[in-house]
Amino acid sequence: KKNFYKLLKKVDKKIFLGLVVIIFAVIGYLLTPIFYDKNKTKDQLEAQIINQYNLKVKLDESLIYGLFPKPHFFSKNTLIEYKGNDIAVSNSTKIYISIKNLFSPDFLKMKNLVFNQTNFEIKSTDFKFFTNLLKKNENDRKINFSNSKLFYLDKNNDVVFNIQFKNLNYLYQENVLSKILSKLKIFDVP
Repeated sequence: KKNFYKLLKKVDKKIFLGLVVIIFAVIGYLLTPIFYDKNKTKDQLEAQIINQYNLKVKLDESLIYGLFPKPHFFSKNTLIEYKGNDIAVSNSTKIYISIKNLFSPDFLKMKNLVFNQTNFEIKSTDFKFFTNLLKKNENDRKINFSNSKLFYLDKNNDVVFNIQFKNLNYLYQENVLSKILSKLKIFDVP
């Protein structure tokens, strides 16, 4: 019995030590982006957004890494440009990234974009912005605008009408038509 208890204690210590090593390895793996150069990461993410989504953005200088619910970078006051004009400001932008290349900051891969509380100021010449987002992307990624507003401006920059988006989702799937799903109110009518 004494030998059995000694053997059990040795096995328990090895299992405990193994679990501690695994937990620290997982936490270290997921917290690695904290040590990235923020300016380089910001430039890389902006370039990937242009290439993959045909969407030009200027991320805020204070790019923050978030771990939950999925690894992502968070930016406040993100500017969205179209044809050289700032057409929108997003108060909260999340760029979800793939876990596969987390250790190599030069090879980060984006999965999805989520813009929250975005205020669009669109003129008639800028309205093609929404259809151009559908043309470029051919991946299994999505863009989501939630709790956003669109102000349609006339030639004198006066608001003609506004639209409140609860959700505006751009879905891209292989071998399937790209589509937009939205819930919105125009003139306070759903």
